[in-house]
Amino acid sequence: MMSSLFQRGAHPRHTLERGLAALLRAESGVLCQSGYCANVGLPECLADEQVPVYIDRMAHMSLWRGIRSAGARRQRLHANAAYLRGHLEALGYDLDGGAAQILALQSGLEVQTLRLKDALEARGIFGSVFCDPATPVKHSLVRLSVHSELSRDDLDHVVDACREIREEVGLSSWASTRRHEARHPAALPA
Repeated sequence: MMSSLFQRGAHPRHTLERGLAALLRAESGVLCQSGYCANVGLPECLADEQVPVYIDRMAHMSLWRGIRSAGARRQRLHANAAYLRGHLEALGYDLDGGAAQILALQSGLEVQTLRLKDALEARGIFGSVFCDPATPVKHSLVRLSVHSELSRDDLDHVVDACREIREEVGLSSWASTRRHEARHPAALPA
């Protein structure tokens, strides 16, 4: 099928597209030469780096390709995760040096994790608590999930709250903090 850029005027394809749109009671329609082309092209038409796109992990790779082509939110997600990760690590939180958008504050004992959860929630920050049996004993944690829609102010709110609660939650007594300090001796929290 020839590109519609070269099909000007009253081409039969345009007549078919208008007919299909009318049948479906849609404003307009586009006929694609394959499902693959449609799946790649649709996200490029509808999304850009400013539009969040939610997709099932089992979706066809052509949809994933279209989303990547559109740049839909992926770069901002990674930038947000890197920003928050860097600031929390600078405060002394051990995040295992990962790069994912899920950040685990490894408080250790369950009682410490519940204290951390309460301190965060008191400041409007909500994470997912993981304790035994979901984690090994003495490795409880609160996971924070970063997404592309968080603003710099949102991220700074998390950083400020984590800075404020360090004494309250006993950050310096966490085994993960001691491991972090052993790996980064010059990086003492401000």
